[in-house]
Amino acid sequence: MPQIDQTDVPSFIDYMRGRGVVSIHTTFDPRRLRGRQRIDRSKIKAMHREFVLERPILVSREPLIIDGNHRWFYADYHRLSRIEAWQFMCDFDTCLHLAFEFPKTYEYGVVDERNGAPPSGGT
Repeated sequence: MPQIDQTDVPSFIDYMRGRGVVSIHTTFDPRRLRGRQRIDRSKIKAMHREFVLERPILVSREPLIIDGNHRWFYADYHRLSRIEAWQFMCDFDTCLHLAFEFPKTYEYGVVDERNGAPPSGGT
């Protein structure tokens, strides 16, 4: 699944807008969302509520999660009533395709060739 660092989200929104995809900043009941990534439960145990609440997830029109699966799972597991999100008004497959074309996207677990370490970023 694509990973987009929180500092790159404004650029990603502009990138999507440049390709004709409208986005809205909104909130969701986590129970309405669906993830598409295997969840690493050790990451969930290490998360803090503030981390989840201050970083919007990225979702498609359906709404399926593009980036932020672990934050969503945390919110759902801990029965939070709302999670902040940027929702892109296109189907999941189109969102996924465009997210992987975005130059600053990386895949979770991919090693950064510049320094030999995994890239840091938004989960």
